[in-house]
Amino acid sequence: MNKLGISKILDMFALITIVVVFAFHLFKKFPIEILSLLLLCIAVIKMFAYMLKSSYYAEENKEIKQERDILKEKVSYLEQSIDELNNK
Repeated sequence: MNKLGISKILDMFALITIVVVFAFHLFKKFPIEILSLLLLCIAVIKMFAYMLKSSYYAEENKEIKQERDILKEKVSYLEQSIDELNNK
């Protein structure tokens, strides 16, 4: 499983956790300390998910830039070849 898949799973887990915490808060009335600790844990889970997603897209961006540079070199080479053929 790649980074993007793990990130999506962590996002879904955080969303489910938010719903569960909200439901427990409505019916059990947690103390504010426990509620804030649970929300902090959810924030940490979301942070890890976004870090993984950011890392994945940074790698993709790097690969796309490399491909773009290769294509630019090929295009410039082909343009030079066409110019040389036209000048003959």
